[in-house]
Amino acid sequence: MRDQKSVDVQRDAGAVPGGAGPSPAHHHDDGTTAGADVPPGAAAPAGAVAGNGTTAATRWPGLGGASRTVPVAVLLGTAGMLGAGVFLGPAPAAALAGRWYLPALLLTALATTCFVIGSAGAAAWHAEPGGSYAYIRDQLGPVPGRMAAALVLAGRAAAAAAIAGALAHYLLPSHPMVVAVVLIALATAFNAAGLRLGRWGWLPVVFVVLVLGLVVATAFAIEPPAAVPVAPPGQAGADDVRGMSAAAAVAFFHFAGFERLASPVTLSDRFPQRVLRIALPLVVLLALAAQLVVGLALLRQLGPARLAISPAPLLDLLVAADATALAPLVVLAAVAAMAPMLVVALAGVRAGASAVIRGRDVPLRISLVTGPRGPWRLDVVGGGVAAVFVVALGPVHSLQLAACCLLFYYAFASAGARLVLLDGPSWPMRSACLGMGLAVILAMSSPVPYLVATVAIAGSGVALGTLMNRWWR
Repeated sequence: MRDQKSVDVQRDAGAVPGGAGPSPAHHHDDGTTAGADVPPGAAAPAGAVAGNGTTAATRWPGLGGASRTVPVAVLLGTAGMLGAGVFLGPAPAAALAGRWYLPALLLTALATTCFVIGSAGAAAWHAEPGGSYAYIRDQLGPVPGRMAAALVLAGRAAAAAAIAGALAHYLLPSHPMVVAVVLIALATAFNAAGLRLGRWGWLPVVFVVLVLGLVVATAFAIEPPAAVPVAPPGQAGADDVRGMSAAAAVAFFHFAGFERLASPVTLSDRFPQRVLRIALPLVVLLALAAQLVVGLALLRQLGPARLAISPAPLLDLLVAADATALAPLVVLAAVAAMAPMLVVALAGVRAGASAVIRGRDVPLRISLVTGPRGPWRLDVVGGGVAAVFVVALGPVHSLQLAACCLLFYYAFASAGARLVLLDGPSWPMRSACLGMGLAVILAMSSPVPYLVATVAIAGSGVALGTLMNRWWR
């Protein structure tokens, strides 16, 4: 049976027959009020007043208007997938499978589609901040919950490190490490100050798409170099169909931006369910198309061997095509695509840590996530972990670690979503089942060092959580 807590959430919101009306207001660290939340997919009554005295229009700016429509959701989700996935991601994927990394994207897109359908369906029944972690803990128990918490926190911190490192290679390739740390510090300060990207966070995607289109057109209009290097078998960048599953695992980082829609950092950023049902599959299709087109352009000009070792593939493409005049535009597009995602990734670390503390899975004071002086400390810790990752691992290794951690996390999330959706529509539940299987297959196909590191992170999460609960309560 569906978890009673998740049913109660819907009953309180009026989404389950037999509900007696809105429940008392429960305040979250993001300033929203749980008892006054509008159920996903339901229209807010005009002038409806939440438990904190604000109207739905105040808490969800533009609800029912332009800011919560399918086009805006598609643009926002696409913006989340055109960051390091396009500007850095093709390199490690090509290193594992050569030209075969492009077909591997289809497998990754299928897995991502299952994740988005299952996550969005479960979120409609389990409306709590913190993303999928809340129903993983409630449905699967404390041990899987602690494993999932460790994986998502490490995965998001590593993702932030990968984004910062990739952007640094576009901004100042001579000193990328220093620039990456500075970028993480700036994004941490942005979040700690309580600033938000706002509902116009999708605007940069228009510029990014235009620049990418120009780069792709240039790559196909200009003949590639006469001697494109070819990697011998067994070397990075060699065409190897056996590396497709590993490349598909790494390529999950290209699509991980769907969390911006399916599991937003705050409840107030959630889109109605009727919008997500249309927008999420479109976002995955658009991201897949962008990855394939950009990948073909990169392979045409660089070849898989040179692409595999490139820290800034799009800039190297322009060098190979003798079109370096476009380099400033590409750098600006990299900033427009990756800077917002760096902020979002670090905000995701804070949201995950807040959910763990709020759920009492670690015996820390709830004041760490509530009140005006609380959450900034989590921002600083998350930024510090991301800075450690970027210094110790660099962007490419951070990207691959993030992909492996997040795949295992979504295996847990899909298992939890399946239980949440047992009494709901069959399609989301079946999607969650398929997503769970694909997540395990792809994660287990990751290169061994990242697989070992991910298992160690999950085990450390269980051990640390158990010790803290036993000795510090």
